[in-house]
Amino acid sequence: MEYHSLNYIEDIAHIPLTFATLQDIIIGNPVYIGDSIVSYRQTSNHILIGTAGGLFKNLLTISADNNLLERSKLDDKDVGQNRTADLTYAEYEKNDGFYFPTSRDITVAEKTKIDISLNYKQYEFNKELSFPFAIPRNYKTK
Repeated sequence: MEYHSLNYIEDIAHIPLTFATLQDIIIGNPVYIGDSIVSYRQTSNHILIGTAGGLFKNLLTISADNNLLERSKLDDKDVGQNRTADLTYAEYEKNDGFYFPTSRDITVAEKTKIDISLNYKQYEFNKELSFPFAIPRNYKTK
């Protein structure tokens, strides 16, 4: 198994990410790009919220009947860059009072396209975690 830093994901996806943004994608929280809402539309089935930041436009699609995130679509403001990210959330389950999308499809594209599918079989919220770690006696710092 090969390990990489968060910068590696930025390099291959060509999209700036923070650790918090990556956490939101994995957890299923909406990814907000920019702090200003530029559009809002409600249909009988969906609520569509458009935001804009320095680099990207973002369109969030939320289910009107239960307010659950269904899709987040990011598009580069610079059409010459042509960077996009499409995150689709599905198969919500209610667990410990929280709705969680157990299926996630992520497509990131620029010159090349990356498709990621996440399917969760087991998850827990608000449980205490234990990561036991012991420093070996022969370990020395320099």
